[in-house]
Amino acid sequence: MSHYEVHLIQFVVDFANTFDPFLDEPESLRTPADLQEFLQQRHIEMSGSFTEIEFMRVRQLRNRLRDIFLRLEISEPVEVQREINSLLGATPVNLQASISKGELIEVKYEIPTTVALVERLAVQTGLGLTLALQQYGTERLKVCAAAPCQEVFIDVSKNKSRRFCGERCANRYNVAHFRERQRSDKD
Repeated sequence: MSHYEVHLIQFVVDFANTFDPFLDEPESLRTPADLQEFLQQRHIEMSGSFTEIEFMRVRQLRNRLRDIFLRLEISEPVEVQREINSLLGATPVNLQASISKGELIEVKYEIPTTVALVERLAVQTGLGLTLALQQYGTERLKVCAAAPCQEVFIDVSKNKSRRFCGERCANRYNVAHFRERQRSDKD
């Protein structure tokens, strides 16, 4: 997998996780400035500033993306396919093939910066999801099993058994279940 593909897939996960119900303040995209910083950190070009309405539409897009992960968890592939195709069709895209030094062909896309930000991000998330599903399959795109956390992640473990977004949630879940077993043993 190329660096380009890894970047797109990681963007999908990072963008979806800009909302984390586990945190005291679950919304990390509270203001348009937060979104601008998020996009700049990921080297996503913007054509100037964006309106409050565009900002709200981007947050709605993020919620759609999170919903796709939830649908994958409950095995709704037709709905997921429909949703991804909707993202990919948000705006026309210029695709270009390039050949690397190792003579591998890589397909890159270009979206004009004049296209609305939410449409550009829709295509990027659609491409990132498509690449993730091609590379890992539907069973590896997951939502953290440690409620109330709902961060999404891609399970790259050998046996496809990862259940938590990270050590924080795995430890919290295991401690809670240990304490629950201790209480039930006393009863």
